[in-house]
Amino acid sequence: MKIFKSLLLLPVAAMVFVGCQDDDERYNGSPVGKNNLVTLTGQLSTNVTSALTDQKIEFTVTLPRTFSDTVAVQATAISDSGRRIRGSVDVMPGETTATGDIFAPGGSIFDTTFDMYLSGIALQTPDPVGTHYFLTSDVLKIATGNSAIPVQNSERLIIRLVWPDATSTTNTLAMTVDRPTAADGNAPFQNGGREHRINVGSTGNNTGGALSTEAGDYLFKIKATALLQQPIDMPYRLIIVYPDGEADVFSGVYNGLTTTSPEITIAKINKSYVGNETVFTSENLIP
Repeated sequence: MKIFKSLLLLPVAAMVFVGCQDDDERYNGSPVGKNNLVTLTGQLSTNVTSALTDQKIEFTVTLPRTFSDTVAVQATAISDSGRRIRGSVDVMPGETTATGDIFAPGGSIFDTTFDMYLSGIALQTPDPVGTHYFLTSDVLKIATGNSAIPVQNSERLIIRLVWPDATSTTNTLAMTVDRPTAADGNAPFQNGGREHRINVGSTGNNTGGALSTEAGDYLFKIKATALLQQPIDMPYRLIIVYPDGEADVFSGVYNGLTTTSPEITIAKINKSYVGNETVFTSENLIP
């Protein structure tokens, strides 16, 4: 579940995200002259199960021991095509756990995975003197693909449905938006997929299935309207881009899909107002 809050009727400040710099020397250091070489096995975890190219994701690292000074831990993510991205997080003295961010490397095809693991540790103060540490962990596999994330719009939540070769007419999916008060709308084909938008503010016109403004629950449902062959196991993903640029990706496969298969609900998004804030809450309902 993802919650986004946005101030209403106030200027939107520009947000700058600074990625972690690759600094292999900081982590790899030379063990030459060290009397003791120690390999630590840490734990890497994330709540993210699917992420697209350059999407920022949060990870948590847990070390098997504490240190007397701050230590920097490096995580690495690598795609199926070899694109490698690194991120780091500082673990404070006396602590074993910290949370940081890394950017997803993406994938070369629609439905694939990338690997993520802990790859290094750097100590500010030797502990003990003469010891050189290496760090390893289990490898996490995160679902990904070659879909592009829609460009952020600070005034709207963007919801886009995509599937393999969505720009062609060979296989066509439709997305129905069950709105809280207005009539249901069929999301039009835009930007390489079916797309719907929900305004941050309370004003604006509902234009077909393209735009909504009302507060309440929105249900997003999909079905097939044209298939080259059927039945087919059809992979798809719903990309949600929040007004602050953060994103969620819900991925699924409709097994045995035909043009007569029932419509299924894949997500619920709630829009509400709390004081001067607009709050968006998303929930993955993929069967």
